[in-house]
Amino acid sequence: MSEGWEDCPPLPVGWKRCEVFRRYGVSIGKTDTYYMSPTAERFRSKVQLVRHFGKSLDLTDFDFKKGIIVSPDSKGSGKRLSASTSDQDESQSDSYQDLRKRLKVEPALEASLPLSDNPTAMDSLNAPPLDTLIVCCEGCQQWVPGVLFSPGKRNIKFYCAECRAKRRERGRKLNYYKRFGCGECSACAVPSDCGECRACVGRNGRNGRRWTCHRRRCHKLKEVKVEPQGTKSLDGPKKKTKRRSRRTKKPAPSRAPPTDIKPDPSGPGKVSTGQNRGHHPRSTRAGGKTPKVKLTLCQKLNNLVILYGSDILSADDGMLFCKPCAKTVCHVKRYFVSHHLQTAKHKAALEKMKAGNMQAGVLTTGSTTGSTAGSSRKSEFPRYLCKAFIDAGIPLGKLENKSLRGFLEKYTEQPIPSESLLWKKYVDSNFDIVVQKIRDKVACNKIWISIDETIDAVGRYVANVVIGTLEAGQPSQEYLLTSEVLEKTNSSTIAQLFTSALTVLWPEGIKHENVLLFVTNAAPYMKSAACALKVLFPKMLHLTCLAQGLHEIAEHIRSLFPNVDRLVSNVKKIFLKAPSRVQLFKEKAPEIPLPPQAALTRWGTWLSAVHYFAAHFETIKEIVNCFEEEESAAVRIVSEIMQNQSLHRDLLFLASNFANFPQAIASLEKRGETLTNNLQVFNEVTDDLRKVPDGVGKDIQEKCERVISGNKDLEEIQNINKVLKGGCDVQGIDINMESVACFRYAPVTSAEVERSFPQMKHTLSDTRHCLTPDNMKKMIVIMCNQEM
Repeated sequence: MSEGWEDCPPLPVGWKRCEVFRRYGVSIGKTDTYYMSPTAERFRSKVQLVRHFGKSLDLTDFDFKKGIIVSPDSKGSGKRLSASTSDQDESQSDSYQDLRKRLKVEPALEASLPLSDNPTAMDSLNAPPLDTLIVCCEGCQQWVPGVLFSPGKRNIKFYCAECRAKRRERGRKLNYYKRFGCGECSACAVPSDCGECRACVGRNGRNGRRWTCHRRRCHKLKEVKVEPQGTKSLDGPKKKTKRRSRRTKKPAPSRAPPTDIKPDPSGPGKVSTGQNRGHHPRSTRAGGKTPKVKLTLCQKLNNLVILYGSDILSADDGMLFCKPCAKTVCHVKRYFVSHHLQTAKHKAALEKMKAGNMQAGVLTTGSTTGSTAGSSRKSEFPRYLCKAFIDAGIPLGKLENKSLRGFLEKYTEQPIPSESLLWKKYVDSNFDIVVQKIRDKVACNKIWISIDETIDAVGRYVANVVIGTLEAGQPSQEYLLTSEVLEKTNSSTIAQLFTSALTVLWPEGIKHENVLLFVTNAAPYMKSAACALKVLFPKMLHLTCLAQGLHEIAEHIRSLFPNVDRLVSNVKKIFLKAPSRVQLFKEKAPEIPLPPQAALTRWGTWLSAVHYFAAHFETIKEIVNCFEEEESAAVRIVSEIMQNQSLHRDLLFLASNFANFPQAIASLEKRGETLTNNLQVFNEVTDDLRKVPDGVGKDIQEKCERVISGNKDLEEIQNINKVLKGGCDVQGIDINMESVACFRYAPVTSAEVERSFPQMKHTLSDTRHCLTPDNMKKMIVIMCNQEM
């Protein structure tokens, strides 16, 4: 662009102009125009020029592309008129007349339109502007003024701005419900295709297109597809109430009056038939027909049951169930039902059911009670089968295995339900029964509640809620009440989960006075949630897990001895996937087990490993020296650590001062222990920590004091323990004597809620990530409460 600049006379002296051809892209060959000022400043648009000159130079008639001044008379010349031919005139004339015919124009404005039957192009240009038309909206049936149509448009359907917005919104909803569904209706809850409807059988696989199963099509689609109609306007045409049929309407045949017409005593000129024929009131209009009444889903299912017999079909919760086959039947069309009833499999199941009924009738002749019990057991079989599979951790999809299904059908002599039927009907039934049993067990007793959260295999935050009864005469009964997925973990979500779980337990109303203890971990958001909940639950005490507190002290001890920590973590690696080294270890030390590996998620395992190395240090050192350092990096690291003279001394120090830590943590995690025994174990450990010599011992003692001081209600629990042992007055405690007696078997750890997480991980295996949070909650609650 350094060349090709030319002077531009319309602009002041020194201004230059240049045209550059485009070399690439879709617009190759076109030109771009640039202007350059005397100061070498470049401009590429007329807007920039006007902004630069301001009021000093008028550029209204300046042609930026050509660089000349254009006279105002030459602007807007009618090029189309000069280039138009007779054919164009005729087409414009036809388009204009067609526009008048197709548009619903108000009669009062008919005189304002051109009256010429064959206007020329000049006449059409001189005609009144089309934006003066008042057109009727196809949606709301209202007259809209100021509508602009070009003469070339055909098949015009006009919608006002409000109706266009509604149609766009309706289209967006239709697309959303088609792709994702609403997630609330029964169709969206169906987990898999039925495999029997027309979409599943006939259409899938054609042209690579995937059709949605009829049973999984969202019910919201039917609501959104019905386009809302406006009310009848006084000055507009009548509203359309029914879609016009494409079939040609046959003329109504002349009918003679019925012979059973009698005068109606209600008034002159009226007649009534001899019997009530059930005619719709609107059918009395001249030339009118009885409108078709749309049946609901429940009415359709009931009609199918009546048509084919209640001994074969039954309707429940929007589903059609075949009793002989023990499976649901697609009811989108009557053809699907009749086709199922004609299959050989259904006929064989029907014959088997009839034979079983006849045999049961012979065996129970004269015994109505026995037959009722037999039918009850048969109806309960699918529910017990579903519960057995869930309790055993067997996926319900295993029932589709032919060998397993054949085995169960042969030896149970019961029809085996399908997986989809178990999910739709019997999983919910088992869940409701378990929740009702928990309510009956708890009733009006005092309770404790424990909440903890984890991250599942999918990456969601899952919180489990465990409750237990507080009774003076027997150990606490623990129940997993619910398991919920949280958007995020903080004090507000934990408090909401706390109250919602108690709403499940007491649906008639939360009994705030019956909640006495809240056990959690020592996370800050748990403490904030407990502090906020004490306003609603005045008698509730908050206790952080004592076993976790000892584990935090053990982790602090581990950080003070880095060489011992490296030894524990690397010795196990030497024998990992090394059969020859394991064989050598067993030959050298046949009476000693292999070195343990500390798991950070299992409390106290690191100190247990330290006790092992302190007891067998010399033997392990001798075995490690038998290995070549080049064999493994772990061998080289362990050999270097064992050369340190202070390592053995540190091991002996840890084994002698913290020997009771693993046993104390295991004792606190036991079920059925009294509050007195648990606190005695915890106090013994803390007293031993205060006896550790100075130096490292002082740091450990400070950590212990921080853990105890962070547990604010621990002192109140200690006072309740003293009352239970008979060594303190009740007046020094804020709760009454009845509540104090309930703390005899109160838990001091959150180990019970921790035990529910392995069940969840087993349920949500790698092949079952498609489980919804609601189904996962039901399965975990049923599985963890199977002892009820």
